[in-house]
Amino acid sequence: MHSERELLNRDLYVFETMVSQLGTYLSSEDTFWELQEPGMPKLTIGGCLMRRDRLQTLHGKLTPPAAEQLQQIVGQLGAVMMENVVRFEQRAHQELHARFGEWVRCLGKLSQHVAEDAGYYADKVDIRVVIGALVDQMQHTPFQLAPQILTELHTLDNNLRNRWQPDGFVWVATWQAAYPRDGFWYLYGLPR
Repeated sequence: MHSERELLNRDLYVFETMVSQLGTYLSSEDTFWELQEPGMPKLTIGGCLMRRDRLQTLHGKLTPPAAEQLQQIVGQLGAVMMENVVRFEQRAHQELHARFGEWVRCLGKLSQHVAEDAGYYADKVDIRVVIGALVDQMQHTPFQLAPQILTELHTLDNNLRNRWQPDGFVWVATWQAAYPRDGFWYLYGLPR
């Protein structure tokens, strides 16, 4: 098990690596971009936004140099976004479409997998967190969120709520302060 500091530093490193390649990624057609370093998650806009959001929320737990590094990376991300507004918006919608497909498939398999492996949901729910990060970003100027996205998300959330069993936080405790129960109810329990 990794310490809180190790988890935060790793997340910061992943975020920095993703942002450093985001410009090249945006010019590609890949939704999920392979990072060259072994053990790294795939680069996506949503993955960058998820890490930005949680690291900014948890910045008080970072060392002062790491907090300063975070602010620099966030600034770099903002610059890439503003230099590529149209392409960023197109790619974010492309990723949302792919993530919705993933989440629908995941929800369809939940009953079977949760019964067999309680960790299955904890491993897959990051899809929903990434969808939320993308939706939140796309609702801020200069971006525009396609109107059907919120309707589709509301429908999927209602379906999950209908079989929801509230319980404890499903991820490691380090991330809990970044994801309050009110806004991230789907991280506090399991589907039945």
